[in-house]
Amino acid sequence: MFPILSYGSELWGIFEIQEIERVHLYALKRFLNVSLHTSNNKVYAETGRFPLSINLKIKSINYWFKIRNLESTRIVNQSYQCLLNMCNNGHNNWVSIIRDLLCHNGYGIVWLMGHVGNKDKFIKSFKQTLIDNFIQGFNAKMFADKNCEFYFSFKSIITTELYLRNVNFKSCLRNCLIKFRLGVSELYGHRFKFK
Repeated sequence: MFPILSYGSELWGIFEIQEIERVHLYALKRFLNVSLHTSNNKVYAETGRFPLSINLKIKSINYWFKIRNLESTRIVNQSYQCLLNMCNNGHNNWVSIIRDLLCHNGYGIVWLMGHVGNKDKFIKSFKQTLIDNFIQGFNAKMFADKNCEFYFSFKSIITTELYLRNVNFKSCLRNCLIKFRLGVSELYGHRFKFK
């Protein structure tokens, strides 16, 4: 699914495109067999997944490195230089968003230098920074949301649950467990009536 959703994302991956993430969440909710109205944060935590925007931003940063390493005679590099000049004159474009993405995540020196010693280590570190930023926002949302209070009491980290990987687990029991954990079971919905 990701190769299709990320087609050409080297250029548009730096933007927050909600439609792409909706497709991702739709697939996760279908996999869990829960309602489309189930909390997105609960779905991320239960499946151990992160938003696709993190990987899309990484693809854009990789492309930025690739363009910078091209020869100056290549038309892609010449186009980049034009965008860079516009960026330096205060215009917003792809290059200015790459700059802001690096600077806002603590990697302004990479923007200024234009290269790193070990690209693979940098990409790994940058991806972890994006994940850490998401987790920080995730924790704040889960802590503030009353509907997530019960779930957050036993599941405060984003990891894939072992029962989702167990192929011997009966699907009817798996569905009941998922719905109870995520608070979307009929039992949970009628808790006040039963009380």
